[in-house]
Amino acid sequence: MNFPYPEYFTNDTAENRLKHTFFLVEANSNEYMSLWEKYSGQSIYKITYQGKPAYESFEWENRIGGWGVTVGEIYKRPICISVSWTRINGKWVCFWYPTSQMVDYVKIEKWLDEHFKGTHDNGRRSVCDASSFHNCLHAIETANKVEMEKETEITNKE
Repeated sequence: MNFPYPEYFTNDTAENRLKHTFFLVEANSNEYMSLWEKYSGQSIYKITYQGKPAYESFEWENRIGGWGVTVGEIYKRPICISVSWTRINGKWVCFWYPTSQMVDYVKIEKWLDEHFKGTHDNGRRSVCDASSFHNCLHAIETANKVEMEKETEITNKE
C-alpha cells in the first residue's frame, strides 16, 4: 500500500509521511489500543452510559505500518522513536513513542518539529498525547466540517 498517495512507494520515509500528516499523538501501543477501543466505530468494547455510547465513534482505517526512527544520540547511544499511522475520519494521524533506553525529549521534539509542520485552529500546533487525544478528534471534526462547507459553497456556485 502506498502512503498516503499513489506517488509514494514502499521506500518512503517517516520524514515524507510527516509532510502529509494531520496530527501527531504521543501514545505507546497500549495507549493506542485504549484510544481505539474508546473512539473507534469498529470496537466492540464500547463504554456506555444509560445504554448509550458514552463517546462519539470515529472511522479508523487500519493502522499503517511504521518503523523505528533514530532521531539523535546521547553518548554514542541512539535515541529512537516508533512511528505509525492511522487514518481517522479521513485524516492521517501519526502515533509515536520513545523506544530506546536513552530518551531525550528535547532531541525528539526538535526532530518532530523539523519534519512536522501541522497546525489547526488558527495556527495551534497539531500535537497531543494520549490523555488529550480529544484535541486531535476535535481538530479532525473541525477540519472536515470546514472542507464540507467549502465543497457545498463551490457546488452552490455552479
